[in-house]
Amino acid sequence: MTHRPASDEGPLPFVCPRCRGPLAAESEAYHCPPCARRYPIVMGIPDFRLFPDPYISIEDDYRKAEALMERYESSRFRDLVTRYWAITPGVPGALVAEYVRGAMDGERRGRAAWATILSADAPAGRGRLLDVGCGTAGFLAAAASEFNTAVGLDIAFRWLIVARKRLEEAGGRNVTLVCACAEHLPFPDGAFDLVVGEDALDHVNDPQAFLREGARVLTPERGVFYLSTPNRYSLGPDPHVWVWGVGFLPVRLRDRYVRRRRGVPYGPIHPVSYLQMRRLLGGASLRIRRLLFPSLHGLDSRRLTGWQRAQVRVYGLVRRLPVLRESLRLFGPGFQILCRAGPARAAPPPSQSTPG
Repeated sequence: MTHRPASDEGPLPFVCPRCRGPLAAESEAYHCPPCARRYPIVMGIPDFRLFPDPYISIEDDYRKAEALMERYESSRFRDLVTRYWAITPGVPGALVAEYVRGAMDGERRGRAAWATILSADAPAGRGRLLDVGCGTAGFLAAAASEFNTAVGLDIAFRWLIVARKRLEEAGGRNVTLVCACAEHLPFPDGAFDLVVGEDALDHVNDPQAFLREGARVLTPERGVFYLSTPNRYSLGPDPHVWVWGVGFLPVRLRDRYVRRRRGVPYGPIHPVSYLQMRRLLGGASLRIRRLLFPSLHGLDSRRLTGWQRAQVRVYGLVRRLPVLRESLRLFGPGFQILCRAGPARAAPPPSQSTPG
């Protein structure tokens, strides 16, 4: 993986995430002369974070990454994911198994998301892609080869080590991995034709700042911003912990409720409702071109109860019927949104997503 994104369109330099000034490249760091700030390159990945992942300190994040690197050469992608949870105490085994399955399913979800983007609003030229909150790089493994330049960014340094392994196994695609905050992107204005925030909006510290930054780095006029996010008021289970009713509770009660049901904290997760999402997008001067309701086609029905399978069937029926589909804005499981930067305006009627 290279440090500096490059393509047939020319190099895409990093900028300081604090002042957006040019950076001086050193052998093991980038340096911002105006800020007198140094951004290290660690294990081959530049680290532009202005604050740590809310789950873990920067020092502990590096330590976990080092533990993963000890097994890196002798491990497959699945081994590294399993290794990560083995060195993460306090997570029940059943939940670990779900998380591992989720990581293994990442590329399938990435292919489904890319199919949705192509069917709804394909970015012109497919020149440069930025995946914000890339996690284990499921979307990048599915779609990076479609672009001249592809960049995966996450605040969790440790997950970028796992992402690198997935990308190697997916064919050694030339993807640049960057550690940074979604609210402070180390890229110049108008740098990307497609910005992806797959299940990122509910995890960032400042959703409004994240959306503004995504809009800032979009290519003017033709750039596409794709977002997917769960609905706070979904009538189904919360997708992070598979517990019903979390979004209806006050923030101060969520941790207590999830600890009682699953034995883990809910953590710094902030799912949004449809109305909250519209206000956030408007505040970032992003206009909605398409609002889609995700297919649940890839859900593992073997893990569902009979009642849950019945709910999935009802949801599939509702999203196919225009007269009922409108209700999914309020109580559906989540949203897929394709935006362009510009003056906010009324959203077009929602439509079905492509099958995933």
